[in-house]
Amino acid sequence: MSAPSTHNQPTSAQPETEKFLAWYAAEKQKGLMDIKFFTKDISMASVESFCADFNKLESAKVIDDPDFI
Repeated sequence: MSAPSTHNQPTSAQPETEKFLAWYAAEKQKGLMDIKFFTKDISMASVESFCADFNKLESAKVIDDPDFI
């Protein structure tokens, strides 16, 4: 499997894109086989803003609450 498509990526990756690509490489080393993103509308989003949103989600603290339904 190759890295995610970067056809809209500038020639020099920006910080959020670099962070996402580092996460992707690390997860691939741990056995990541596939990744899918379901987005509402990314026509107005840049690669950097999309990666920034992903990085925020990925780094969010997970709350383990057994009473949460």
